Amino acid sequence: MIGGIPCGFADPDAAVSDWRNRWRLERQRMWHAEQSARSSPASGATRERLDRLAEGLATQRSSVEQLLAPLLGDDRGGARETLLGLKTKLPSHHAPTSYATNICRDWVWGDEESARALQLLGQQAGKVLVLGSGAGRLSYDLAGAAREVLAVDSNPLLILLAARMNGGADLPFVEFPVSPRSLADTAVTHTLQARPSRTNLTFLWADALRPPFDDASFDRVVTHWLVDVVDAPLHTLAATINALLAPGGVWINQGSLAYQRAAAEENLSLEEARETLDASGFTLDDCRTDEVPYLASPHSRQRRMEEVVTWQARKCGEVARPSFAHRPDWLTEGKQPVPLQDSFQTQAAATRIHAFVMSLIDGKRSIAQMAGELERQGLMPQAEAAAAIRGMLDTMWEESQRG
Repeated sequence: MIGGIPCGFADPDAAVSDWRNRWRLERQRMWHAEQSARSSPASGATRERLDRLAEGLATQRSSVEQLLAPLLGDDRGGARETLLGLKTKLPSHHAPTSYATNICRDWVWGDEESARALQLLGQQAGKVLVLGSGAGRLSYDLAGAAREVLAVDSNPLLILLAARMNGGADLPFVEFPVSPRSLADTAVTHTLQARPSRTNLTFLWADALRPPFDDASFDRVVTHWLVDVVDAPLHTLAATINALLAPGGVWINQGSLAYQRAAAEENLSLEEARETLDASGFTLDDCRTDEVPYLASPHSRQRRMEEVVTWQARKCGEVARPSFAHRPDWLTEGKQPVPLQDSFQTQAAATRIHAFVMSLIDGKRSIAQMAGELERQGLMPQAEAAAAIRGMLDTMWEESQRG
């Protein structure tokens, strides 16, 4: 249990540790960005903008720390260099600042967008599972009519925040518009106001592709802006949802089909998605496209209209629940031997070479001298080594400039 919310991962301790480490890196990134803004010699309007940014980052860091407190414990862990060496990932699209607009849409200025989504999805009755529930507004709205709603998300910040909005305390939260409409919109501190508690709304921190539920547990499964962002092909997600639904149950999906997978066959058109549903034990009751506003913040010049797909697919047959997860068991459970894959052996060799090159940086050697060392080690000719080292250091220098 994390802050009263069940953790439904195959290895809960690993999930908690992973997100502790991710937040440590993100917290440090935010702190450095704040200090950089405060220490800038800029003046005039730029100084005012940087002051607003610094204050916003400080407020956001405090708010997120408060939300994640049940996850952090005593907050001791590896040093930054250790975490980076172990390739601990920053939250990327899970980062608090990058999700701030979605959170503020759900709980501050996005009533119109939320109402439109609910209108297209329709009020749902019975026992409803929302997979990929995000900041929780849709789950909260659905709970107004359903007998029971269970909201599941893999991001602990979002699931803890959603639970807090359901009858908890208010919380300051900062929106950082991509293209602020004015200087005052650089960092906008909102108050996320908790709503009256829905007692039929439950939250679970878990993996949507490895949901910890018995088969035939739900009358409805709702996915909202999920199918093209999960790390699995549609047929795997469809088979998982089929297993979760009771006979005759309905899968309601809404969002774009903006697939950007490395495997071209997984970048499905709507026609291919229909075929996948047919092959996964579903029959389409309804499928439509509508143009809707998306993340239209009043504080940003950047907003867009999206043509979203909404389908209602009824379970008409059984398919095998997939054993596939987007992570293999040896990685998800952490108890089986790690296979000696070719890619791991290649990476091991590359890491040794990287470490050797880095060991040559002593504040005295030039790139040409370092390239000579690579040639003496028989790794590559000096001329080629010089170009390769320059490219490597150029990449590292650019990354350092981006923070």
